[in-house]
Amino acid sequence: MSELEDLSQYKVVLNQEEQYSIWPADKENALGWSDEGFRGSKPDVLAYIKEHWTDMRPRSLRMQMDTTFQSAMASADIQTNEAAVATVTRPDVIALPATADTDENTGEKLSKPNAEVANQPQKRGWLFGLFRSH
Repeated sequence: MSELEDLSQYKVVLNQEEQYSIWPADKENALGWSDEGFRGSKPDVLAYIKEHWTDMRPRSLRMQMDTTFQSAMASADIQTNEAAVATVTRPDVIALPATADTDENTGEKLSKPNAEVANQPQKRGWLFGLFRSH
């Protein structure tokens, strides 16, 4: 056994932003951090964190980005789910139903401006091409 070998026990702790950290198991948590529940050697704890902390964005940023995405989806004038994905993720992609006069999912008549746009050639983007081939 090497003198430099760390035999200490560690634990995984989380803060309010759901960010992970390693902390000595025998120490009181720093203010704002709580036990996650996993304890072990330093390599085991670091491996656990690497496996479970897959999104490095703080919780508040993830929530803000989710809210922004949901708002964009709700306010977008789109006709199909695939159009929503293409519109939100790639604004340079025109994603409208293939038929000019009716919506292919609901059968509803498109307004005159939508019908005119639907008759124009559609620009294909990387995501849009996954859903519909021409």
